[in-house]
Amino acid sequence: IETDGLSFPKTNFVCSPKDAYFGKTEETDVKDSVGRTAARSVIPYPPGVPILFPGEQITEQTANYLIKRNTEKVKVI
Repeated sequence: IETDGLSFPKTNFVCSPKDAYFGKTEETDVKDSVGRTAARSVIPYPPGVPILFPGEQITEQTANYLIKRNTEKVKVI
């Protein structure tokens, strides 16, 4: 899927959404989040659809997409 010339990044679940959501979280800069696991959904606008769900690993492609969408911080476990 592509929007505004940016392809949605592919992600993989590395733990259950429940474990990620209720795990010990911290907020970090997107650029420092590569390799970490999302603890909350990340929904930049536009396009206004979730890019990350709790439990998904943040890849370099995902971080770059979020940075281009002006997302600065994410909650991770």
